[in-house]
Amino acid sequence: MNQQNRLSKLASDKPVSTRIIDEILRLFNNDGDFYVSFGRNLTLNTQRSFLIISAYFFFHSGLFESVINFFYSLTVTMISRRSIERAGVRYLRRGVDVDGNVANFVETEVILTVFGSSKVNLHIRGSVPIFWKQRGFRYRPPLIIDKPMSSSFPAFEKHMDGLVNLYGSPLVAVCLLDQTGRELGLGLSYLQHVLEKDSSKYGYYAFDFHSQCRALRFQKVENLVNALHDQLKTISFCWVDKTNHMACEQSGVVRTNCVDCLDRTNVVQGSISQAVCLLQLRKLGLIGPLSQLPENFVRMLQSMWADNGDAVSRQYAGTNALKGDVTRCGQRGLVGIVRDGYNSASRYYYSHMKDSHRQMTIDALLGRSTEPSTDESVDLVEEGEKEEDESENIGRLVNETARFLLSENEILLAFFEVLLTITFHLHYLKSIQFDELKSIELGPLEGSKKVHLYKCLQNFGFVLLFRIITSTPQYYTLRAPKTRLFNNTAIPMKSEEEANEYVQAIAEQIKTTVNLTGGNVYLTTLRVLGNCPLKRRSLLFFCICIIIIILKTL
Repeated sequence: MNQQNRLSKLASDKPVSTRIIDEILRLFNNDGDFYVSFGRNLTLNTQRSFLIISAYFFFHSGLFESVINFFYSLTVTMISRRSIERAGVRYLRRGVDVDGNVANFVETEVILTVFGSSKVNLHIRGSVPIFWKQRGFRYRPPLIIDKPMSSSFPAFEKHMDGLVNLYGSPLVAVCLLDQTGRELGLGLSYLQHVLEKDSSKYGYYAFDFHSQCRALRFQKVENLVNALHDQLKTISFCWVDKTNHMACEQSGVVRTNCVDCLDRTNVVQGSISQAVCLLQLRKLGLIGPLSQLPENFVRMLQSMWADNGDAVSRQYAGTNALKGDVTRCGQRGLVGIVRDGYNSASRYYYSHMKDSHRQMTIDALLGRSTEPSTDESVDLVEEGEKEEDESENIGRLVNETARFLLSENEILLAFFEVLLTITFHLHYLKSIQFDELKSIELGPLEGSKKVHLYKCLQNFGFVLLFRIITSTPQYYTLRAPKTRLFNNTAIPMKSEEEANEYVQAIAEQIKTTVNLTGGNVYLTTLRVLGNCPLKRRSLLFFCICIIIIILKTL
């Protein structure tokens, strides 16, 4: 009946009887004597098709008259506004101040103008609203929470209550921080503040962007958008009709953050914006309830969000946004990865060479003191910071390598250094299958007192390189590293005894894992381990170097 009503309205402004509508449908559907072609106009002969458009043989042209005459223009406008409160550059402006103002607070407005009316949706971003900072000369300084919850909660409450007063409720906080590693503590503190507030006006969604989208699966962001669907419908959008009357108001807002509120935030806000635009166009009847946004509209919106993200990033970090190809095209490319590497290096340069001057300029523009406060001054390099940097980089590289290599159905049991990652199925040391392991020998190498680990295999496979199939055993030697991993954190070795114990723990972990999978491998402790032949050892060393380079590049 709904289809018939639409057909009646499409054909004429006057009511048409149900019987006539049924006959029209039967006329087109029953006999199979009407044809449609998407390649050419069947109502014209070949010669006339080059000269004229005619309705002489177009039986149902009357049904399409209102459609043919229905043209409209759609204008999309995006405006971002940066708060003057706690304004500045990223390493010198983090977190919240005592008045509840957060760093890098940006309000983005997306306006759809059609039929003389405007549909408006607001998005906001801002730093995690607690007291935290990043200092030092490291490439990625540690995230330091510098005040206890009792001191930071009043500022957190001022910030969140201020947003509710300004935008209405629900206030939906979307946190994109990693739920492991260096960002875990900051994310947990944020969650604890939300739970302490315990307000029905707030919503909180934690989405580990790097974990969910690992191995370039950025389509997983749709899972977050789907989870927000009901909240987005509740928040709605502002609708100003052509008489300049507000027919509908947006009540509430989505607040998105990562660490910098730049790269991951850009990707997620762009996806949320697409979902809201789809709701708006369906409300107008321009898109059917089961239809999706036109591809050209999606590309246009993605491009606008990418340009917007670049502008926000240049102001806060000095370079264009990272992951810009994901925001602009919805997928990762080699050019985008290389560009991100360049921008990351540029950000490091800006943070140590130009950001202090940029911060003073911003403060002068806003009429504030240009003297750096004690907590904003750049920390001096402490004794041993270089060693800590190296350990932190090793731990981060191990985590990133495991995250990139492991599929969703694999369980991570343990990992050691960069090249040794253990799961139930294999350890990613040139992807050696556990059923290929024949024995593990533990002991000091010839001419050395340090304990090393020997693994004897028959069929030795190399990830991304080649596979050696031979009846003679192949050997690989694992030497004691300079660091060990404890709770996913790299810690420098302090003594030879500690290094020997760590190597023994690796051997026992491999043996235990093989046994869990139903295999059997022998662990033998020898007084002295013999060296493998020089020719074979050189070959393995060359392949190991290639693997390290590939992993670091990825």
